[in-house]
Amino acid sequence: MLPRNISRNFLVANYGGSNGAIDNDDGSLRYENNHNFQVYGHQKFKTGAIRSYGNVIAYASEFGGKPWFKTPGTIADEPNAMFNNHVFLVDNTRYHPPTPGEWVGKRAYGNHLVGANITLDGPHANITLTQWQSMDPATNDVGSTYLDVPIAKQGPEIIAAARKLLAL
Repeated sequence: MLPRNISRNFLVANYGGSNGAIDNDDGSLRYENNHNFQVYGHQKFKTGAIRSYGNVIAYASEFGGKPWFKTPGTIADEPNAMFNNHVFLVDNTRYHPPTPGEWVGKRAYGNHLVGANITLDGPHANITLTQWQSMDPATNDVGSTYLDVPIAKQGPEIIAAARKLLAL
């Protein structure tokens, strides 16, 4: 089956606010969610072979959390993945739960996170992205970066990223 593309859109989350500007639920397979400007929500995964990349996600209250994000997907050699996204998080947000087999390795990498007081969730709660990466540099969020900037000061960077993405 060829992937389905959700690409080059301006999306505002309307399903529970932060649950996702894109909601791939039961039965969603092989979606390529890429190069979208998403406001108030991120990517919801539940089944498999769904890739979220190249997106600008603004005012997200989490990224990779909640139980449905823990789902590796239903196709073993094609796990759900979040990579190369530019994510602007509200202050005190929790990043994905770093549990073995979940958002590690080829599943989460190269994301650029911007927010204030962002820590991980799950068994390694309250550690920073840098601390998480140092625990296993070859696997844990390889290439992901974090910039500590409060949400109140992110506006100009969000607008610039959206314009660049959508070529406005």
